[in-house]
Amino acid sequence: MSWSIGLRSEPTGCIVYLFENLSPRRECTFLVWSWAFLIVLTNTITESGFDIGMLSFTQMIRFSSGRWLRSTVCVISCFIRSFNERNVSITINAPSFHRFTSSVDQTTCVSLRLGKGHCMTFAPRPLPVEIQRLCLELDAENKLLFHLILVHDVAVDLCEGLRQKFHDLEFDEAAVCFGAGSHDIGKVKHPNELTGPGRQHEEDGPALLEEHGVEPRLAQFSRTHGRWTKEALPIEDLLVALSDAIWKGQRIDELEKQVIDTISRQTCVEEWEVFSELDGLLEKIASQGDERLAWQRSNG
Repeated sequence: MSWSIGLRSEPTGCIVYLFENLSPRRECTFLVWSWAFLIVLTNTITESGFDIGMLSFTQMIRFSSGRWLRSTVCVISCFIRSFNERNVSITINAPSFHRFTSSVDQTTCVSLRLGKGHCMTFAPRPLPVEIQRLCLELDAENKLLFHLILVHDVAVDLCEGLRQKFHDLEFDEAAVCFGAGSHDIGKVKHPNELTGPGRQHEEDGPALLEEHGVEPRLAQFSRTHGRWTKEALPIEDLLVALSDAIWKGQRIDELEKQVIDTISRQTCVEEWEVFSELDGLLEKIASQGDERLAWQRSNG
């Protein structure tokens, strides 16, 4: 095990610990001691009016040499602003690192907030490791990476909600989540479409993904997510398109109507019943649109 410690020169102050290839047992021990230290630190300086917080997660990192490692990262910081207004992706500027972003491994994601504030309310799930590596291979811009993280996170919530509400609905949840996490990958070849209109990324996306080993059925989401007004699409493709629309709180009646019709046909549930259940689920997801936008801005 190796480790490094760095100090960020910010007005708020921040200590970053980086542990390489930490075993789960040592990782747990490390977190316990970090929390203990944090409690002591809180009792020492919270009288000054600052909040103390800790964010801990594991993450895949690629070195410039091409070597991968799994690292445990702990950030202990004093917060002048609320946690969700801060950039919770940690960037370490060192010559040996190719990139270090907030692509968090699902094995550990722990946050703790002590002091006068309250705990962070929004933290999106990480992209699947396969998509993380794909983004690194293609040198995807952070703006694209963070968008994919958010749409994937919404797709997971959407799929989980549909499973709970429509037990007879058959769909490939893994495919939906992969499609949501990779749908805009064609923008690697068309970066102007990251900030402006354009559909060329939809045309070039499938071939780009297939060139990097993605099977055609999964690669097609990068084209179909923008084709729901022009083609009759399976439920999986509609759910990817819906995730891409609702992540920032946007409701599109025509798209939702197509999803309702498809669910009703597959489950033999009346359309009005499907609407009632789906509307509540989508409203709950859309209600976090402002938090997702704030998270994206803080990382942008």
